[in-house]
Amino acid sequence: MIRVKFLGKHKRIRNILLILAMCICSNSCSTTSYYIGKSISQNDKKNFDQIKKKAKQGDAKAQYELGVMYEHGKGIKQDFKKAFYWYKMSAEQGNPLAKYNLGLMYEHGKGVKQDYKEAFKWYKEAADQGIADAQAALTRIIESMQLHHLCG
Repeated sequence: MIRVKFLGKHKRIRNILLILAMCICSNSCSTTSYYIGKSISQNDKKNFDQIKKKAKQGDAKAQYELGVMYEHGKGIKQDFKKAFYWYKMSAEQGNPLAKYNLGLMYEHGKGVKQDYKEAFKWYKEAADQGIADAQAALTRIIESMQLHHLCG
């Protein structure tokens, strides 16, 4: 385990150190590509049809994977609104990776209107379920909100 000792009074420095520590601990500071499901194969179209069938039947993992496929255009034309829809369906069943991806979509305005409060909400839920990238994203969102408050 890596420990980060706080070396100063400045919150910004502490937050940057926390982000770096989380990235090192999680071994990744990636976005959704880190979470692309293992079941997405070379035969994307066939796989898409199978996953969509399971997703429509309420399978949370399939809903998440369908969101990934729509977001990245795997086996189907890229569609952020549909990606958002399927991530939300999966997240509402408790899938922490779908919650993290919803946070990303809200933060960056992909498939939905940009909303930092909603991004924070979904990142928090994912972070509470142990998603390290969501923990780093929370720090990033807090920094953005503080900066916006100071400049706004």
